[in-house]
Amino acid sequence: MDGNATLYAGSRVETDRASSRLRLGAGRVEMAPASRVRVAEKGIILEQGSTDVTGMEAVASWLRIAPEAGSTAKITLAAPNVLVAAAKGPVRVFHRSGDLIAFVEAGAALSLTPSAQQSDTASLTGCVTKVEGRYLLKDVNTNVTVELRGGNLDQFVGRRIEMTGAVFRTAQPAPGATQVIRVTDAKAVSGECGAQPAAGQPAQQPPAQPKAPRVEGRPSGISGTTVAVIVAGGAGGAGAALAASRGSKSR
Repeated sequence: MDGNATLYAGSRVETDRASSRLRLGAGRVEMAPASRVRVAEKGIILEQGSTDVTGMEAVASWLRIAPEAGSTAKITLAAPNVLVAAAKGPVRVFHRSGDLIAFVEAGAALSLTPSAQQSDTASLTGCVTKVEGRYLLKDVNTNVTVELRGGNLDQFVGRRIEMTGAVFRTAQPAPGATQVIRVTDAKAVSGECGAQPAAGQPAQQPPAQPKAPRVEGRPSGISGTTVAVIVAGGAGGAGAALAASRGSKSR
């Protein structure tokens, strides 16, 4: 498809041997060759290949990927993983349940292996801080802060640890934390930790974000070529103005 067109939620755009640049409202999508996206009411769904997204959200497999204002999320489906890189600013990655699972800083990249259901266990590495009697850990891989609970955690305050534990989903986490982990095993490892925050100053954490939109369906193997993911309410929405460069086709 060359030139301009109006697409509705549910429409697909697919590239062959050339890349394509799309504009949907205030958002911008740059599709790599051999890629396919589906238009949703509040963003796009990446079904195949790679795309850069600015000014809107994207769904890839069981993940919702939300670049902050002025930043670009570079997303690639590479079975069975989803690769997320951040350019010009940070990018938040949520599970379909709404849980924040990664905060990708500008210039960084993560390879994630999503699944339909969030795991009930966690394995994290990071420094332990104690704020107002509660223990926090910021994972070095995902930059997400969690609250730790369990016995004998005082010995790890100010130290870097590797820990495993069970996700305590019904518990209310401390301010600045995304969830509560009940520690089942922990050990101190090498690595420097910064100074303890002052009382009343929790570890820095990105502002809370709204829950992800409900996602239905499931990926068929997350093969990198076919991912059947539907954002609820996507059909029948208002059309989005689309400016497409040469080398793409819609259907």
